[in-house]
Amino acid sequence: MEKPLLGKWVAMLNRATHMHVNSHFGKEGVGAGQYPFLLFIGRCGGCSQDEIARHLCFDKGTTARALKKLEDAGFITRTVSSKDHRRNEVNLTEKGRKIRLRVRKLLEAWHDKHLEQLPEESKALIEKSIEKMAMNAIAAVKDHNFTYQNQE
Repeated sequence: MEKPLLGKWVAMLNRATHMHVNSHFGKEGVGAGQYPFLLFIGRCGGCSQDEIARHLCFDKGTTARALKKLEDAGFITRTVSSKDHRRNEVNLTEKGRKIRLRVRKLLEAWHDKHLEQLPEESKALIEKSIEKMAMNAIAAVKDHNFTYQNQE
């Protein structure tokens, strides 16, 4: 019997989340490609585009396209830093803050739906375990320290 691959289930959760967000906010200009950026900018405020890309583990091109869509929709602004004129700071507009709050509430309810019918004592362990798995994967990709040993 083949070992179950956790990535399959994580990918299914991710795709379902994207469909859920798209169905609620896609017509307003926030879809699967933009909501992680919207949420992060709301937390960090004043971050540069490079800092956002690094923290969210997206490449610079994907980050630039997502920010352009958010800017065109009026959700963010990019302004030259008063401390470093080579740096653009990304911030939410009032419109961005309002939709971020709505997206966040939707995702919190969606999170609760994922954990529905699970024993209370398991919920925190599952959340921490998935977080640790993601951090392990990110570290392996960043450090290029994972190698596959072919057993055949």
